[in-house]
Amino acid sequence: MAGAADEDGKAGRARRLMAVLSSYLRTRARGLAADHDDLIQQTLTDLYRLEQLPGRTQHRDEDGTRRAIAILRRRIADRYRERSRDVVIRHAAEEISFTVDDDIAGVLAQRRLLRRALAFIAGLEDRDRRLLLSRMNEARTDRAQTSAERKQLSRLRARLRAEFADEFRPSAEPEREE
Repeated sequence: MAGAADEDGKAGRARRLMAVLSSYLRTRARGLAADHDDLIQQTLTDLYRLEQLPGRTQHRDEDGTRRAIAILRRRIADRYRERSRDVVIRHAAEEISFTVDDDIAGVLAQRRLLRRALAFIAGLEDRDRRLLLSRMNEARTDRAQTSAERKQLSRLRARLRAEFADEFRPSAEPEREE
């Protein structure tokens, strides 16, 4: 009898969390309307797994609403990142126009390079992507970079060079003045 009451409590909790998460998605992630059910299911699954970890204690947030919202926000960010990556890959795969006089092998190599560069940029975190792209137009920069930004930019450029080192060795190496 106590087991049945416990199951009703869990089902009620799940229904309450689903309503809260659904409301959150309707107001803050309208662009993902087709994915709302999947996001809610994934969030509840993650929350359940988190609560099943050994050594977990109950916090003031007894029903897990705050943790569920935090997990949902991470899931939303993942889904938007996934979509932006898919868009970049889809557009990079489109045909690049070239004339008969162009070197076809060169054009195809440039196309592969562009596709991989866009996929690399799409896979970066938003902060890193902004930092990497912020130096594309030096005239628009209105402030000097901090030391941490310079180091992070150097790391990002090194990762980008490493990404292309296998296939584009001559063009992936930085030019060195002698």
